[in-house]
Amino acid sequence: MRLLNLVGIPDSGKIRVLQNRGDLFRSDFHFPGNLPLLEYLGRTGALEVVTLLLGGLKSSEIRVGPTDLIFNSICDPDINAHALNVAAEVIEALEKPVINDPRWIVRSGRENVVRLLEGVEGVRLPSVIRTVARSANELIEAAERSVRYPFLVREAGKHGGKTFLKIDRPSEEWKLHCFPFDGRAYYLSSFVETRGEDGLYRKYRMVFIDGEPWPRHMIASREWMVHVGSRRELMANVASLRREEEEFLTEGSEKFAHLCAEIGHRVGLDFFGLDFGINREGQLVPFELNACMNVLGGGTHPAPFDYHNRRSDEIRQSIFAMMRRRAIGH
Repeated sequence: MRLLNLVGIPDSGKIRVLQNRGDLFRSDFHFPGNLPLLEYLGRTGALEVVTLLLGGLKSSEIRVGPTDLIFNSICDPDINAHALNVAAEVIEALEKPVINDPRWIVRSGRENVVRLLEGVEGVRLPSVIRTVARSANELIEAAERSVRYPFLVREAGKHGGKTFLKIDRPSEEWKLHCFPFDGRAYYLSSFVETRGEDGLYRKYRMVFIDGEPWPRHMIASREWMVHVGSRRELMANVASLRREEEEFLTEGSEKFAHLCAEIGHRVGLDFFGLDFGINREGQLVPFELNACMNVLGGGTHPAPFDYHNRRSDEIRQSIFAMMRRRAIGH
C-alpha cells in the first residue's frame, strides 16, 4: 500500500531543527501542528510512505506518483490554517481516499469543539473563548466577561503543560506575565472541578479510530494539571490505582459506549483523541479533543506498565486495519 502523508508548514513559517546532520535532506525537523503518528507505527513492508510538505511559499504544480491512500497529519487549525486549505485542494485534485480530511480538522478548534458537543447528555462542557489580548489586564477582563473564576489560560496552538495556567482570583494576574502579549491568540476556559472523593484528579484518554473508541490510559494525580509524570510520582507506588487504570482499558469502551458513539458522530474525524475527567455528578468533562494526540508513545516517557504496551499494539493494529479498509474503498 502506497500512502501519501500530508505534513504542513505552520502559518508562522517556523519549524524546529531537531538534529543538524550537515545536510539539509538528512537533518531531522519538527513541524508544529502535525501528528507524527506514522513515525511510531513501525516499519512494515506492506506500507510505503511518501511525505508531501504543504504551506509556506506557493510552489509549482504538485506531482505525486500512484497513491492508494492519503493520511493528513496536519492536525492543528490554530497554527496551520493555510496548510489545511492547501491540503484540501490537493485531496480534491487527487480524488483518493483520505484519513482525517482537513475540512473536518478545521472544525476541531477548542472553541468549536464546545459547539459540536453542546447538548450531549452526560457531558459537562466548560465555557471556552478564543481571544487576542495586548496585556495581562486585557486577558483578565476578557475572562471576567465570559468564563469567570477560576479559569484556565492556554496559548492557541500549544498542547503541553508549560504554557497552561489556572487563575483562581483577580490578584493572580501576575501569573499571566509569563505570556508574550504580542498579538497572538489565547484560549480561556472555565475550570470544572473533577477531583474525586479521595482527593485525586484523574485524566482519562480515549482514542477514536474509524469510529471505534479505544481507552488509552487513566492517570491519577494530586494536582489539577495531570501529566504523564504522575505515573512515576504516584501510580507506580499505588497498586489500586494501577488496577483502576487497567480496568478502564478493559471496560472503558463499554462503560462510555453511548457517549463515545455520539461524540464520534459529531466530531466526524477518522482518528482523534479525547482527554477527559469525571465530575462527582458522573458527567464527562472534556479537557482536550483533537487529532494531535500521540497515542503510541515514542516520547521521553516510555510505557511504565505491561498493559500499556499491550494496548499500544492493539491501537497500532487498529490503525493499520483502518488504512487497509480505506485503501480498498471501505
